[in-house]
Amino acid sequence: HFRADYDIFVLELDPATLLPAAQASAVAPDPAIDRFPDLYRTPRTGPAGARPAAPPTPSGAAGAPGATGARAGAASAAELRRGLAFLWQRADADNSLVPGGASEIPQPTGLAWSDRHGALALGGGSFSANAASGGRLAAALQAKHQLTLALLFTPASLNERGPLIAFSDGPRGRNFVLRQEGDQVLFDLRTSDSPKEGTSVVVARLPANAAHASPASKASNTPTHLVLTFSPGRLDAWVDGARSSAAASTVALPGDLFPWRPRALTFGAEPGSGAAWHGTLAEIALWNRPLALPEIAAEAARIRSLVAARPAVPRTVVEARLKASSPAPSLDEISPYREALVVDEFEVVRQLSGPASQAKRIRVVRWAILDGQALAGPRADTAVRLTLEPFAAQPQLESFFLADRLPPLGSGTLFFDLGATAAP
Repeated sequence: HFRADYDIFVLELDPATLLPAAQASAVAPDPAIDRFPDLYRTPRTGPAGARPAAPPTPSGAAGAPGATGARAGAASAAELRRGLAFLWQRADADNSLVPGGASEIPQPTGLAWSDRHGALALGGGSFSANAASGGRLAAALQAKHQLTLALLFTPASLNERGPLIAFSDGPRGRNFVLRQEGDQVLFDLRTSDSPKEGTSVVVARLPANAAHASPASKASNTPTHLVLTFSPGRLDAWVDGARSSAAASTVALPGDLFPWRPRALTFGAEPGSGAAWHGTLAEIALWNRPLALPEIAAEAARIRSLVAARPAVPRTVVEARLKASSPAPSLDEISPYREALVVDEFEVVRQLSGPASQAKRIRVVRWAILDGQALAGPRADTAVRLTLEPFAAQPQLESFFLADRLPPLGSGTLFFDLGATAAP
């Protein structure tokens, strides 16, 4: 090894046929000792013996020193599929583990729907993956005794106390639970050295939005991208591509995943627990390996681009009293469908935030039926707090039954009630 002159070549293969897709490119042509050469994958390889040039380093690749844009992009496109055991990005995405495979479709329970970004909107209800997904995930992660969990989330407020994701049949039958406790995000991981409830680790702290003066209304207006990696003895956390600033972002966590069993994979709730989380979840992925730093940087860069591309929609928070409501339809009326919306009319008591408006009466669309269950509306003449967005900015709601039997109001914006999700 120390005296021989050897060369290393990279040959791109067609993943479908495993046949060569391009000519081989030498990446270590120097006649001197070739130890641990850097390998680059490029769309087009140069002539044999020519080493591809290193692409420029991108800005903002926090948490991955030395990672390059092209290498991070390659990881995002191909390497990030390696070891992928669960994927749910958005309602309008191809949520399959392999191209052309079955797409993951979480099932809602209670006050839960998809928002205008395609995220899971949780207003007190939950979503759950099917049992086959839970069994496959447990087997994949337990086989390697390591994992990476990534997700994009926005809590409704910093007062939330509940599970974002629970891979659990109950508090004493857990694999893991990711949960919020005020401004802290905790990860309860069951290992061979932990109690049945898991070892609880603070993995992130959520920043308060300075625009909110009252602690009761504190909320983070920016979605948070969280990545957790575990291998026996070590748990690491990254927030938006950088090492988490939480005190316990990197901890010694002994044990492996031997006690794991196939369990329910639930979003926004945990079986056997009454706690419910309010907010939105998207870009959820689990691998049976710890992602490398360039891969984490690539995921963080992709999420930043995704969030930056979201169209801006004005949001208004008001205190209002219900004055009139359209009669809610029955389940028989909308059969075979199981979801319906209804229009209410409110008198605005005061506007708490958002674009200034002189309207004293507003019309608001809210959920009347979800998952086949009728939902109670606000009581007449009782002041309630409403977080609203224009109904016209909610394309995901166009296909649902809308009950509107109120007399014409004239000009004015029709709003949609975000309920307790309030995620941007």
